[in-house]
Amino acid sequence: MLKAYHLRAIDGETTERKEALQTLCARRWEGIQQGAPVMSHDQEFAPSLFTKFLWRARYWTGGRVNNGGHDALMEEFQKQTWAPDGDNATIPLYRSRNNRLGKALSLTRDGHSEIHTNRISLSPNAEDLPFAIRQPIHKGIGFFLYADKYSALLRRLVHEPTESSEVLRYRLVYEKLLMANSIFLREVFLLASLMYFDQFGDERMWEFSLWLEHALGAIRLDKQQVRYEAAQNFVRQDPNNPGNLNLLDVISTGFRPEQIIGHLKMHHAHSEIYASESIEVGKGVQGRYKKAVLAYFEQTKRTSLGGKNKWIVEKLKEGAA
Repeated sequence: MLKAYHLRAIDGETTERKEALQTLCARRWEGIQQGAPVMSHDQEFAPSLFTKFLWRARYWTGGRVNNGGHDALMEEFQKQTWAPDGDNATIPLYRSRNNRLGKALSLTRDGHSEIHTNRISLSPNAEDLPFAIRQPIHKGIGFFLYADKYSALLRRLVHEPTESSEVLRYRLVYEKLLMANSIFLREVFLLASLMYFDQFGDERMWEFSLWLEHALGAIRLDKQQVRYEAAQNFVRQDPNNPGNLNLLDVISTGFRPEQIIGHLKMHHAHSEIYASESIEVGKGVQGRYKKAVLAYFEQTKRTSLGGKNKWIVEKLKEGAA
């Protein structure tokens, strides 16, 4: 439905140009649909991209952390999208980490993009598009480019071959610790990570992932059964945070990684939960998570997770050595 709606919104000065742009956008969409899921319990990539990442990233603000169904998706990505200004092949740009100069972007027939101001030419790599995840979405090519950008960025974070040590270490945290945790907490971890990656690239990505995992791990230790509502509450209930901002708000409005990491360390330390746990290693879902934590931090001779925050600091020092 979204594909058909936004393809119809594409127009051009000539029929040939219109058809060329529609073909380009349809190919981008097909590339998204054919992508492999980033989470093991998802069967298709595209529905997961919109329901678990893009809609939540845009809609989960302040205490507004609700479920998003079909109608909510149509409202956000169809009804609430903006009409192009003039040329249908050109869309406005908004200030983000990837964009400091451009006011507009044009999609050319060969799939390249041009930023209007100094006519800076971009590569056809979708992840390099200068968008922000919470920016207004414009009908037609604006929607397809937006979807393609975050599809590619999510894959770069989770799947694509990389030489970035920060991303590789981040993936190891996900593989060793989050895969031993609740699927709902995994979704929140990936959502926050995508927004962080969009804002700061791979700068201090590993450190961010360790402190975010530490915050989510406390929920696993505190609850035998982690339901979807627990994941929502983690985002919604950000303690001692002025201005009714949740963690996703803090990430999207932050200017430096230190602000996000400092926020997690200050408001999600959970020292008491880790110090007071008495879970048997390897027994049940909580015990399996505990075993994974002890193994990752090379603390297998211990029987308690008390002091885990210090293990994180030590791990980071070892990694920097």
